[in-house]
Amino acid sequence: MPAISWEKLEDIYDAYPEFNRVGRKLRQYYYEFAEERGMWINYSAEERYNLLFKEYSKPENQIMDTDLASYLSITQ
Repeated sequence: MPAISWEKLEDIYDAYPEFNRVGRKLRQYYYEFAEERGMWINYSAEERYNLLFKEYSKPENQIMDTDLASYLSITQ
């Protein structure tokens, strides 16, 4: 994910005031995403698996087991 310095972001807000709302929405989205992902450490591997596929259906044969295991922070 690309990063931007706080100073550069403030310059953009000053130059384009309409972007302020977009920036706030993006920050909110990524904060909520990070907060949700951070809570995963409290769940068992089975609970993480179930939560993942409750929100996203598993496309058959499109996700390698090793990639899934890595994403769920489990070993094979």
